[in-house]
Amino acid sequence: MIQVNSSTSPFPSTYTPTPGYGRPKRGTPDYAAKVRQQIILWLSQEPSTWLTTLVDLYGMNKRFPGYTDAQERQPRSKALWIEAQIKMDIEQEGMEQTRRFFPHVQLHEFESLLFADPVVLESKAQLPKPTFW
Repeated sequence: MIQVNSSTSPFPSTYTPTPGYGRPKRGTPDYAAKVRQQIILWLSQEPSTWLTTLVDLYGMNKRFPGYTDAQERQPRSKALWIEAQIKMDIEQEGMEQTRRFFPHVQLHEFESLLFADPVVLESKAQLPKPTFW
């Protein structure tokens, strides 16, 4: 998961990996036992934090919400469906903080992001340009 906290950094946004989040084995962690708990924990304890996920669609397992139902869909539609189901699952907690959670299922290999043009990425995502670029 990625935490974005603008109040504790000299930069407009800081991307911080979730602490204590590790896996003894390769592959996607169990959603209910690991990922869901971490999302709820971060949202409840960090009021200035916006939270997202970066989960590999092709490394995902059937324990993620919507995974089984999404199998007949095209890849992009599959990722969007699972993101929506994860969001709905977290919203069931009834926490006001869930508005600060944006699930993301990565359709392509993470490495493809490393070669992306930040200006094009910014314009497609319709995000404000950080002042340090």
